[in-house]
Amino acid sequence: MSQPKRKGGLRLDPSVVQFQQQAASNKAAQTPRQRYDAARTRVRADVPEWLRDELDAIAEELSTSRTQLGAFLWAWAATRYREGDADLEEILHTSMANSRSINVDVDLDLDWLVERHQNAVANSAEGPKCAK
Repeated sequence: MSQPKRKGGLRLDPSVVQFQQQAASNKAAQTPRQRYDAARTRVRADVPEWLRDELDAIAEELSTSRTQLGAFLWAWAATRYREGDADLEEILHTSMANSRSINVDVDLDLDWLVERHQNAVANSAEGPKCAK
């Protein structure tokens, strides 16, 4: 007689799972890094290589990290969008294309930004636009 094949891994009792979800963590026992990690939200984004390199270059110019610069720029763009920035809305709407993904209806095309970015880099040969 063969034993039934095991499916999945360790299964916790539902009451234990509920207790774990409701249990308050002892913040006093956490390290500063654990408190920092618990308070932040991590976001992963797929970006073209040129954009990653540009974020690195700008972050170095500003003496900050790529992640802090990216978070700042995302917050700035989101704020401008919510404030009704006409240029940003126009750019977003002209960049939209139907998506073949089942997860989203629309893809935003970054390809047109490559030429605009190259022109901006060429025109900024005299240095960064922002002063420290």
